Amino acid sequence: MALKIRSSDRINANKEEALKEVVAEKMVTLTILVPQSIREDLKVKVIRNKTTVTNLILNYLREYISK
Repeated sequence: MALKIRSSDRINANKEEALKEVVAEKMVTLTILVPQSIREDLKVKVIRNKTTVTNLILNYLREYISK
């Protein structure tokens, strides 16, 4: 099942990019609690690195699982 991206002003560039990178695998939500200061620092760093939090966490999880 392929995801179709709606052309809408509500979807920002990061979300649209993340949706394009998603494979046909079903995605689920992962909720974690982190201190607010870490979340703010993370958001700044991912913007500087031109990525998304989702991609960053997925890469870390894939690396962790593969070990």
